[in-house]
Amino acid sequence: MGETADDARLIEVVEQFAAARGDAADERWAWSAMWRLMGADVAPVEVRGVLEEALRLTEQSQESPQELYGDVDAWARELVQQWRSEGRLVLAPDERVGLRDVAVDGFASAAWLNLLVMAVLLVRDGGTTYYTAGLLVLPIGLAMTALAILAVWPRVLRRRPAPVAVAAASVVCLAGTALMAGAFWLGHGRPVVSGGTGWLCVLSAAYALLSVVCDRVLPRREPIALTASLDDEEWERALAGVLRERAGLPESRVQSIVAEAGTHAAASGGSLEREFGRPEAYAARFAPDSAARHRRAAWLFAALAGLSAVSAFGAESTWSGLALTAIFGVLAGCEALRLRRGRAARR
Repeated sequence: MGETADDARLIEVVEQFAAARGDAADERWAWSAMWRLMGADVAPVEVRGVLEEALRLTEQSQESPQELYGDVDAWARELVQQWRSEGRLVLAPDERVGLRDVAVDGFASAAWLNLLVMAVLLVRDGGTTYYTAGLLVLPIGLAMTALAILAVWPRVLRRRPAPVAVAAASVVCLAGTALMAGAFWLGHGRPVVSGGTGWLCVLSAAYALLSVVCDRVLPRREPIALTASLDDEEWERALAGVLRERAGLPESRVQSIVAEAGTHAAASGGSLEREFGRPEAYAARFAPDSAARHRRAAWLFAALAGLSAVSAFGAESTWSGLALTAIFGVLAGCEALRLRRGRAARR
């Protein structure tokens, strides 16, 4: 995870819009354009290219992007449709969370969550508190379990239908929940030690140090290669994985697209790669199922809300658990609302 070089350069371009005419509204337009294009799976390097062109035109004409391109939603939607028809979009496999990130970002997230727990305890208990097993396990358990779910989901979905990916993510969620529930149950009424609440700062520092050590020691994952030649079986497997993972299409639609491509290639006598190019580029021709994305996100946040609620089982962490549960619950509700609005718009 973390900001890549392409992301950093893209942000620089967006921020330059404010100085193009000395109007902050131009930068707001650029931010909106960036998020809408990236939300449609346009790669950061492609987004940067189109925004650099818009920035040059804004500087030269001294007209606002709104005047030059019109409504940002309509402009982004038309651009994505044009690029999809031209085969310019590429739905590369999602590399945002890998197994290495579970350790590096897991410890970093645990450090922040630990500080949140400390803030709650300072309000409730003051300068001294009882340290129990549940209190100590909660931040690291939540962080590691959440990131493990985010890592397992795309890796399984790339190779297997969505129900299998859901089952795998559920196993991870249940394992993390069982660990934290066990810690709360074993530690309830049996504090490990009583001491200053500020000692949680030391624990946060230890988690941050572990994150740095893991970042330096664990090997960085290599980017998924998109240049190697694929035989027909590998091509079909790669296409199905991208359609499931990035386009969010149902399995019946995925299998239909793969079968149609295979039939066409067999009739022409050529290989799938020669007929259709890279599977990642071919997959981008099909509009993603935004409803499926919002549905999956809603279930994911709901699962994380349930995971956070485990902390409410321990009397010593009730308020911190409720706070995290409320945050994830609101996010799940927002995704459910977007899903409902999308369905209403299609009627």
